[in-house]
Amino acid sequence: MTELYLTDRALSDIDEIYRFSVERWGDEVADEYLQDVNTALARLTEDLSLFGTRPDYTGRLRFYRARKHVLVGDVLGGVGFVVTIWHGGMDFIDRLPRLEPMLIREVELLTARIEKANG
Repeated sequence: MTELYLTDRALSDIDEIYRFSVERWGDEVADEYLQDVNTALARLTEDLSLFGTRPDYTGRLRFYRARKHVLVGDVLGGVGFVVTIWHGGMDFIDRLPRLEPMLIREVELLTARIEKANG
C-alpha cells in the first residue's frame, strides 16, 4: 500500500461533483459518482502505476479514469497526489499546459506540509 494525498482543490472538486450531481440527477447518481471516485482512490493507493499518461499530453501530470471522471495527479518519490478531478467529457487537456504549474505548486506545498507534520 502506498501513500496517496488529495490537495484542497481535489477535495473541493469532490464536493462540487456531489453537489452538482444531486442538483442535476439526484442523490442516487451523486452517490454512485462518489463511490466511483472512492474506488479509484483505493485502487491508486494499491498501485500508483495506474496513474497513466496520455498521448495528447506531454507534461508531468498523470491520469486515472473513474468512470465519468478523471483523477489528475502526480507521483513524487513513491507518494501519490491527486491534484484535481474533472469530468471526462471536459476538454481539460487543452487547459493543462496553462494550469500545470499551479497544480504542481499545490503538490509541492502539500509535500512541504506533510514533511513538516512528520518532523
